[in-house]
Amino acid sequence: MRLLTAVLTILVLTTSPASAGVLDNFKDAEDGEFDTSEWLASGHGFLPVPIVITEPAVGFGLGLTAAFFHGAPSLSADGTRTLPPSISAVAAAYTESDSWFVGGGHFGSWRDDTIRYTGALGYADANLDFYVLDRPLAYQLKGLFLTQNIKFRFKDSNFFLGAKYIYFGSNSTFTFPIDIPGIEPLDVDSDNAGLAAVAYYDHRDNTLSPTRGQEAKLEVMRYDEIFGGDHDYWNLQLRAELYNPVNESWFVNLKVDVETTDGDAPFYGLPFIELRGIPALRFQGDTAASLETEVRWQFDPRWSILGFVGVGGAWSDVKAIGSDGAVWAGGAGFRYLLARKLGLRGGIDIARGDGDWSFYIQTGHAWGR
Repeated sequence: MRLLTAVLTILVLTTSPASAGVLDNFKDAEDGEFDTSEWLASGHGFLPVPIVITEPAVGFGLGLTAAFFHGAPSLSADGTRTLPPSISAVAAAYTESDSWFVGGGHFGSWRDDTIRYTGALGYADANLDFYVLDRPLAYQLKGLFLTQNIKFRFKDSNFFLGAKYIYFGSNSTFTFPIDIPGIEPLDVDSDNAGLAAVAYYDHRDNTLSPTRGQEAKLEVMRYDEIFGGDHDYWNLQLRAELYNPVNESWFVNLKVDVETTDGDAPFYGLPFIELRGIPALRFQGDTAASLETEVRWQFDPRWSILGFVGVGGAWSDVKAIGSDGAVWAGGAGFRYLLARKLGLRGGIDIARGDGDWSFYIQTGHAWGR
């Protein structure tokens, strides 16, 4: 879900209407404020929106997406559940580290939300760092990525059972910190493919920017040559998110994420700490875990501010990698209600972790993916 919502960069922050007449098309009839609900849910076509990338692992970047919301959220046939909208998107972007990607995806909610499907196909060329003894080793990772994920609701409950397939055909090129005559960069070709069983629970009031409810996922994946890869190993991930309204103005949220591998996992397939303020892939290991809490104050029907803090760790049998203890990060941000009928919020987070500052442009909740 994150792939599909993140590409909808905040219109209120990144675009300037050419005239007042254009702005009138994005006014909410209820409060007269800037709102994209009618446009996104109208089915007029694809909406071109700039992408602003602020992930520290790849540096600042820009791109463009074309996204399409297939209608607004509605109620289920029995009136007990809010049905999420289906979303399609294509996107391309480039960053200051000469990293780039192009791809597309679709999230589908079918048959009264008894079936959920997520699929994505893309190609990426990224310049990254793999940390050994806390020192970066630069490498280029490029390849084709495919994912297929389908889940089926269990009767009338909030539980889903499903399956997930991932394929990544990659080429990795490591460059050494100094030029050594006769020593060429190390090239490694690798295919990684796996099939997972997925148990999923979703009792949120909104899939884009939830304010109450719970979401949990248990995913047990087997990467194996029989699925089209070169590596044989297990991957297990447990993730839970809790969204708790204290009253109409204050919200306290919590996220727990644990992931572990066992077997011949490639270096780029190792779990890593996922926290705002910590660059992606900075701390990797055979097992990685994180805990993050967030407090948001809705001081206005459209505007809110928030603060967050998190801690994580990464552990490995290879002592040269991992976090070597707890890693802390935290920060603050704001949100604006971009689409009232969709419940979609967007804004900016500023975070500090591992001694550096980072900022993130968020569309939907920061934990959504």
